[in-house]
Amino acid sequence: MAEANDKTEVAEAAAAVDTSQDEEVTTYLLKVSHGGCTGVNWRGNPFTKARPTGDTSNWPRNGSHLRGVQRDCGGTPWLEVYEIKQAGTDDWVSVKGEGKWMGYDGGAFNGGKWLHDPEE
Repeated sequence: MAEANDKTEVAEAAAAVDTSQDEEVTTYLLKVSHGGCTGVNWRGNPFTKARPTGDTSNWPRNGSHLRGVQRDCGGTPWLEVYEIKQAGTDDWVSVKGEGKWMGYDGGAFNGGKWLHDPEE
């Protein structure tokens, strides 16, 4: 019975993602603020808890640029990533529809702020 409840909760969470309005695509620079990490692994969908699909070895390294749409999940902003331009490259690669998400901040013990304005 618990499995049926879990599926219902996932379906309700997925329905809570409002994609009906015009989406403002924004670009961010991924840069782990401290801790010596070389980047951040893809995050799954914070609404459905589904894991990312596609090529997950293409995780964003420090200095990468991410394009996507900000979504609010329980008061926490998340970036639903549509494209990535890896650090040191000139090409944008589409990851739209692959369930790749990124949090804005890893917290004090996980690299600090992750997503920065590219002009900073």
